[in-house]
Amino acid sequence: NKPARRWVWAPFSSSARTDGAQFSHWVRAGVEYPDYPYARFDVHLDPVSYTDEEYEKFMNTEEGPASGLQPNKKGGSSGSGGAGAVLKDIESKTRPPSKTWSKTETDRLMELARIHELRWAVIHDRWVCTFGLDHRTVEELMHRYYSVGARLTRLRVQQAAAAEAQAAQAALRGIQQQQQQAAQMQQSVVGPDGKAVQYPLPPTTSSDGRTTEELIADRTVAAAIAQADPRFQPTIVSGGTGTSNKNTFDLDAERERRRQLDLLWFRPKEEEHEEEELRAELRLVEAQIRKLKKSGGHILAAQAQSGGAVAAGGSRATTPVPPGGDGTIDRAVIDEAFTSTAPVPKSGTPYLQSGRLGNPESGGSAGLNKTLLKRMEVVLKELSVPDSPLPTKRVCDMYDSVRKDAITLITLQKVCLKR
Repeated sequence: NKPARRWVWAPFSSSARTDGAQFSHWVRAGVEYPDYPYARFDVHLDPVSYTDEEYEKFMNTEEGPASGLQPNKKGGSSGSGGAGAVLKDIESKTRPPSKTWSKTETDRLMELARIHELRWAVIHDRWVCTFGLDHRTVEELMHRYYSVGARLTRLRVQQAAAAEAQAAQAALRGIQQQQQQAAQMQQSVVGPDGKAVQYPLPPTTSSDGRTTEELIADRTVAAAIAQADPRFQPTIVSGGTGTSNKNTFDLDAERERRRQLDLLWFRPKEEEHEEEELRAELRLVEAQIRKLKKSGGHILAAQAQSGGAVAAGGSRATTPVPPGGDGTIDRAVIDEAFTSTAPVPKSGTPYLQSGRLGNPESGGSAGLNKTLLKRMEVVLKELSVPDSPLPTKRVCDMYDSVRKDAITLITLQKVCLKR
């Protein structure tokens, strides 16, 4: 037997802590950790920073429509004491007095977002402690943060693109100057034999290894990004702040989602009981439908026994489908109706499989009428079955099988309705 591995009670410190505190834990003897293994999970959000000039120039603009829950125009607020009345009360309490953002509010929002790392429920709770309950909603705080982050990211992208274009242009200018100086030196210096001295050509690449063609392409792309409309920039995600240069936060959709959630949350008990009763009735209906599908032969047998009385009443037309000996639909009769209209293969005489795509003739021993065939076509359209599929033998066989099943289904449905 191998001896048990030795463990020791050793002190440790974590780079994730700034106070230098030391703790102890059990580790294997002889194993040393340069840092606490779980310190790598201590990832913090980068602050969304901006200068006063950037705020006044790019972010000191009004937001969209005033926040607060929008009233339901489809009748969701009708009725006293119901969800609509509660929703009106919510709307009156959550609509802010102003739709504009001040720099103080924006600075406080960015600070809370950094401290609590986009935990919006906590951020809104701290916001309420500072500005009051009726000031801003969670959706407004999220929209402001992501819109400011998108504007700053677009601005940073433009600035970086402009700097890249200038650097590429400077590198191109330096290469061109070196080439011109080398050409002048070759023309001015003459050797003893009267010929120009051949100096080595200067490098055609920049200090970072990019060729002249690459520098021209980079300069063109960077200049286009710097001068184009920021809305047409490629999507660039700033992982440190959780934002991107595209403001993907849909304020209107979030307000509608919250409104629907409040309608569901604050609905009265009567509506909940009514929904439970409807669901119970739906389960009973589904169970009856499953039972009828399983016992379709017995229903047809009962219909065959009472067929004379129904025909004598003459209250509604029937769909004549001949039953088999055991009370079920005789599939052979339907097969015969479809076969009668199909082309008959003869030796030495070619025929087209597309001749099988036509509907069977009405009347005959199967008792198919035009109404039944039209209803069959409606069922096929509901099932997205094409009117003229590719007429191969296999496709035609499957097409006939689907049409026969549709006729059987229509007949069973009519029998169930009569019952």
